[in-house]
This record gives sequence, structure tokens and C-alpha cells, in this order.
Amino acid sequence: DETLRQTTKRLMAAQQERTGRAVRKDATVMVDFVLTFSPEMVGKIDMGAWFKANVDWLHQEFGAKNLLRLDMHFHESSPHLHAFVSPLDEKGNFNFKKRLFCPLYVCFCKFYIIICRSICSFSILYSNLCYCFI
Repeated sequence: DETLRQTTKRLMAAQQERTGRAVRKDATVMVDFVLTFSPEMVGKIDMGAWFKANVDWLHQEFGAKNLLRLDMHFHESSPHLHAFVSPLDEKGNFNFKKRLFCPLYVCFCKFYIIICRSICSFSILYSNLCYCFI
């Protein structure tokens, strides 16, 4: 098993080999999402369906090959997922800036997304997924 650090280094080396240029120092090479819901909803949500819907959403938004790791924390008072995504575009280059296109929107109904970077548009996209569990 590769660590996230090893995976990131491998992806950066592959991009450098393909393009002949070093990856920019300010490039976003990995994004960490925490996907969760309100503790009030524990026991009211089918956890298997919620997990599958989250994985499907991550695959749709980033592509299955770009989902580097998914850690599940279902034993805590607020079950949540940590998703580590590599923002590779269709050319195989790190490119996350093109996804940042709307104002910040954080809270919706009883579901929350914790934004670990400036990725405001995904909270709106994620809210669409969560409405089916209300």
C-alpha cells in the first residue's frame, strides 16, 4: 500500500515526465474533503446508501482514478468520510483552479460540508446529493 505522500510524489513525477516541466510549487496536488451530516440524523439515514452516494458523487466530480483514499469514521458522534482527491484534469495535469467559480455557501438543511481549502462551489454540488437523505 502506498501512503498519500508516495502517491502524490508518483503523480507529480508522472506529470513531470510527460510534460518535461516540474510541477509548479503552488500547484494543488491533493484536496482533502470531509463529508458529513448532522448528529441529529444518526439512525435516520441508511449509512450504506449514504456512503455509496458520497463515493458516486466523488467519482462523478473528480473521476474514480482521482480518488486517492477514502477514510470512514462511522464510530464517532458525527459519522463522516475523509476523501483525498487528486485534481487531475483531462490532460493529466494538476488543475483545481477551474473548479472555483462561485461564492461561499457553507450550510444547507441539516447537512454540512467542512471545507478544508477554498472550494466553495462543491458545497452547493454536495447539497444536491444530500437532499435525498432528508
